[in-house]
Amino acid sequence: MAYSKEQFDQLANPKGQAGADILKHLNRVNANINRVTLETLGEKAGTNVLEVGFGGGALLTEALTRFPHSKFHGVEISYLAVDQAKRLFSDEITADRMSLHHFDGNVLPFLDKAFDTVIAVNVIYFVLNLSAFLQEMSRILNAQGRCILAYAERSPDSISRFESKQIEAALLDVGFKRTKSKSSHDNENGVFHCSVGYMRD
Repeated sequence: MAYSKEQFDQLANPKGQAGADILKHLNRVNANINRVTLETLGEKAGTNVLEVGFGGGALLTEALTRFPHSKFHGVEISYLAVDQAKRLFSDEITADRMSLHHFDGNVLPFLDKAFDTVIAVNVIYFVLNLSAFLQEMSRILNAQGRCILAYAERSPDSISRFESKQIEAALLDVGFKRTKSKSSHDNENGVFHCSVGYMRD
């Protein structure tokens, strides 16, 4: 799907009423890519799972039900998304099954080796420095951890392309020991990939 410059900016950091509309839109267009991402998690997501750029919260909503023994965490650059999610997941936050945080898009606000799994769905198009972003992911993963990146091959800016071989190479460059990718297609994202980086062989 092609987006205007204004829409692309809202996708990167939803704000105001237009941002609220974008968050609803993201829950709809990401439905299939979220499904593939959750399938990639397998039967166990891990004890502590982080979603970077959770948007409208659709993946977290499904993950809470699918993985009842996991604690989920989320970070977003959008203050609007964080505020909406805190209302949506107020019960889970109270029950200590979830924590939600704003972050600056650069440094993830967590200690080293804090997570078993880190997920980012349709986020990498908006990252200014992919290598630094992936290094942050590897920093907060434990020795058995994994990073799952789901992304359309063609960026929403309709210019940039993200091929699975490129993303796998970037994961290996920052210290992940092995990678794998699965490719799919839908009307909303076109060709999309789900690439996994593992901290151990």
